[in-house]
Amino acid sequence: MANEVAPIEKLSQINFLSVCDVAMDILEQLQLSTEDKVTIKLIRNLIRFSILLPAKAPNLMDEYGDNRMRAVIYLEEIGVIAHYKVLSDYNHYEAEILIDLNRGSFNSFYDKLGEVYEKRVVEPAKKNESQGDTSRIKSSDFSYSKDDEVCFRGLKAKIPGNTNQSGICKFLFGQNLGSWFDWDTVYQEIKGAEPMKNESKVIADAVEAINQKTEQTIGLKIIEFKDKKLRLNPRLS
Repeated sequence: MANEVAPIEKLSQINFLSVCDVAMDILEQLQLSTEDKVTIKLIRNLIRFSILLPAKAPNLMDEYGDNRMRAVIYLEEIGVIAHYKVLSDYNHYEAEILIDLNRGSFNSFYDKLGEVYEKRVVEPAKKNESQGDTSRIKSSDFSYSKDDEVCFRGLKAKIPGNTNQSGICKFLFGQNLGSWFDWDTVYQEIKGAEPMKNESKVIADAVEAINQKTEQTIGLKIIEFKDKKLRLNPRLS
């Protein structure tokens, strides 16, 4: 945040959503108590806004925690919360934040936050949806290297070369993000032959192996598949 505290309307998208993220946590805790003290996690287990934590990699989780901490500080600076204290057992990912606040002041701020959220997030999302734009990831976020590595925003997962797995990755990474392809088409592309009876299992096994590797390394299952169709994951959900 800048030295001169900006109004919520002027915050960057990351800072604004971080404030929303923290404020929603506070509201949830206030609903469960009559006290004006709440405790929230520094790093949530379930991510509300994928842009704040696109993949559960250590560096991105650190950044997510830093953004939430800055949001707490911002709320103190604008007078929404009176005081906060970080409770930690030396495990950064398990740290909690104890917050003192005035319930009335917070509720007034939350109402205002909701109005801004409607304008900045909900209305644009509705407009994009009506135009058929549901992507949260750019095609350029994905690549497949000559070293048989799936690359996503600087993170890498090794895929065996000259296999069904590498063939699927190379095929999908050359297509439009979010476009579905039936398994027969994919099989023909990677095998150069007509599908055999067990082609569904061949593709399904390869996709499952790819997703296991990328989820472990990148934190994201990069391929969605259903109804004998598959596509490169068009969003982080």
